Amino acid sequence: MNQKNLLGPIIIRFLFFAVNFFFLVQINGIDGWGFLSVLLAFFATRDFVQGVRLAQIYYHLSKNSNDQDKKD
Repeated sequence: MNQKNLLGPIIIRFLFFAVNFFFLVQINGIDGWGFLSVLLAFFATRDFVQGVRLAQIYYHLSKNSNDQDKKD
């Protein structure tokens, strides 16, 4: 897997996080903590964590490719 293949999923995960978080705040303002709020919190947390993990992999891949370019 290279860096170009990771940028799309990173952006999509953070967009899903933002959308889920937005709806979570809206629903909590109306109904409070119900089943749907907990479900959206779970999905938002999952998307955020996956986005951060993919960003870490992207960072390590870019760091390794920069180190290899300096050696050549």
